[in-house]
Amino acid sequence: MMQRVTSLVFLGAAMVASAFALSPTMVRAGADTISLEVTTVQAGQGGQNDKKLGKLLGELKRSFKSYKAFNLSQRMTLKVGKAQSVVKRLKDGKSLVFSNMGIVGGLLRVQLDIDGTSVTMRVKNGGLWFHAKRLKGQRAWILAVRARTSR
Repeated sequence: MMQRVTSLVFLGAAMVASAFALSPTMVRAGADTISLEVTTVQAGQGGQNDKKLGKLLGELKRSFKSYKAFNLSQRMTLKVGKAQSVVKRLKDGKSLVFSNMGIVGGLLRVQLDIDGTSVTMRVKNGGLWFHAKRLKGQRAWILAVRARTSR
């Protein structure tokens, strides 16, 4: 019986400790605004990699292995308040709509509307995700988005 009580106490302590470890400590209290680093990239089979992509280039190579060259098209930073949306027209004419759906369970919820597609992403603070579209001629258009809390 003592062994079982000790195990339950240990399990309870471990659950509390993990709750604190997994709690959104990276998400600042009162940080309702989300900052989005938005990068559009053209990917293809030939050519050079654009050095302006910096560290993002490694993520692109790892995530899109079938493409050999990545070129920066456009880069911008957007701030979106809680329950707010921001519309941005890209150089190529596409319209992006980002909506801040709040922070739930330590994850930032961001809705992206583009080309008639709506997707809600749940990412860690500082997390990165991609939205990609294949183009003719073994090319792709890639939207890279990193979301962070800001004030």
